[in-house]
This record gives sequence, structure tokens and C-alpha cells, in this order.
Amino acid sequence: SSGTIGVTFGGSITGGGKALTIDTGTYASATITLAAVGTSGTPIGDLTLNNVGTTTLGGAIYAASLTTNASGTTAINTTTINTTGAQTYNDAVILGANVTLTASSITTGSTIAAGANNLTLVTDALSLGGNVSGGAGTLTIAPKTAATTIGLGSGSNATSATLKLSDTELGRINVASNYFASIVIGDATNGTGTIKYDTSADQHFHSALTLQSHNGAITTYQALDVSSSKNLTINTGGAVSLSTINTANV
Repeated sequence: SSGTIGVTFGGSITGGGKALTIDTGTYASATITLAAVGTSGTPIGDLTLNNVGTTTLGGAIYAASLTTNASGTTAINTTTINTTGAQTYNDAVILGANVTLTASSITTGSTIAAGANNLTLVTDALSLGGNVSGGAGTLTIAPKTAATTIGLGSGSNATSATLKLSDTELGRINVASNYFASIVIGDATNGTGTIKYDTSADQHFHSALTLQSHNGAITTYQALDVSSSKNLTINTGGAVSLSTINTANV
């Protein structure tokens, strides 16, 4: 559990469908560094990274799934992580680049610090276990499947959706001291599912907020407060029904 240990792959890792587990034990100073893993057409199998130090993802990753353990830190320094199944980040995540995470489901057990980078989450199920903080960049949350419905808040109209963020999770993407310049929710190109905002807790969006769909209906059942950014965009070819909007430029 003491000393230094490191596992580094300087080149690409390939092996269609083959699972890979890297485990450095309990060495506090351990590191795992990966370059490219899999390819778009030939992803590897399940990728499991157990490390209490820093795990650095330096190249595009294509796999069946990705799981990190609860200790340590994952540094994402690549633009693409794409899994056919789940992505589960149990440790703290730090972005060193603009990145798109694409997965059937995305779960975080700790924080994500995006800095000035853009973070795009493309998924049909999202569970946030810690704050997602940003700066000059944009946080985008979009459905992986066009017809996926989106629910924002813990109200009954929102919780019936497939891709949903509870009141607590909305607070986690809306950190008062470290918020993104803008938050975009939905898919304006292909999205056909509804977006419903129904919250029982006051949500004060500090970021410029966009709710978008290609032709799905967008409905807000509770007051939507963008008084901090004074910037709200609703974009859809479908029906729009809005409750109270507090101090917004729409």
C-alpha cells in the first residue's frame, strides 16, 4: 500500500469484445494511463479500472462498458468515450478536454469538475451522485434514443420520464459558485420525446438554459427561474406549454 506503481499503455488497445480489467491494488500513488482503447467499429468488452491514485484517459475509448472504482481520481483528457452499455464513474472526475460521453446509462458516484471545458452526456438514463461544476463551457444532456422522454425535477409529471434528473440532481448541475456558462437539455436534431419540468424545490438556474427537441412537446409545470442568467431558450417543432418564467429573456 506504499511506494509507487504505474500502469501505462502508450499505444492503442484493441481486441473486439474482449474484457479488460486493470487493478493497481491499494497503492496511494498508483497511476493508470491509457491511450486509445478499441475503435468505433470494434469496441472492446467491459473496461474496469480500479485505482486509488490517478487514472488518466488520454485517447478515445470504445468499449461495452466502463467502470471506475470509488477511490482516486479519473482525469478525462480525451474527446470521446463511447460505450454500448453503462458508464459508471465511482470516483471524482476532472476534465482536461471537451468530451462527449455516450452510453446507455451514465452514473457518477462523486463530483465532475469540467473547468472551462464542454461536457456532453448522451444517454437514456442518468444518475448524478455529486456536483457537476463548470466554467466557460457548456453542459449538454441529450437522449441517446430519439424517442426518450426527459423529466426535470421530482414532481410526478417529471418522474415518469426515462431520462430524468431529480430536484437534488438539478441542484448538482446548477452549482452556484462554479456553474457552466450554458446548459442545454434535449436534442434539437432528432429528439421526439417530451420534456417535462416539474420540481418541488426552487431551482435558480445560474447558467443560460436551453430546452430543446426536434418535435417533442416541452411543458413546464412549475416556475422556471432563470433570473440569474436572464437567458432561456425553448426550441422545438412541437407544442410548448409554459408556467411562470421568472426574469427571462426568452
